[in-house]
Amino acid sequence: MERMVNRRLTWILENAKAFSNTQCGFRKGRCTEDLLVSLEHEVRASLVNRKVTIGVFFDLKQAFDNASHKHILYKLAKSGIKGNLLNWIEEYLKDRTFQVLIENSKSETKNITRGVPQGSIISPTIFNILMSDIPHFDEVKIYEYADDVSIIITADSIAKQKD
Repeated sequence: MERMVNRRLTWILENAKAFSNTQCGFRKGRCTEDLLVSLEHEVRASLVNRKVTIGVFFDLKQAFDNASHKHILYKLAKSGIKGNLLNWIEEYLKDRTFQVLIENSKSETKNITRGVPQGSIISPTIFNILMSDIPHFDEVKIYEYADDVSIIITADSIAKQKD
């Protein structure tokens, strides 16, 4: 069922252009090499044009575990997901629990109120829609692979990059 829902969800979101063009994580026909080639192109162009390039690279800590269900549903609805599909995703996310098993000892059951299910085929697609909120500017290049983000700024000098 998840595979079928993910296929439909992905089709709708891709056709609605809901994802950033620079989001390469978990998208058909895109991979980490795409990001590396783009990054290399930016750096080489900067060198050829005698400009300065600064890169900031970061990983969003526990991003998949901390995704707000309310925000996920809002972003999906805003992207054109509605009706049974949106209802299915809402039901899929709620009333989840977990337990920890160490040797023969089990923890008490805890409710999960945030995040996307680990190991689920649909979770990366749901997470990608949250990443589409990252603002993009002409003078700043932003590349994304799931919860990893690279920000590249090129300018004539370091002083101009501060602006």
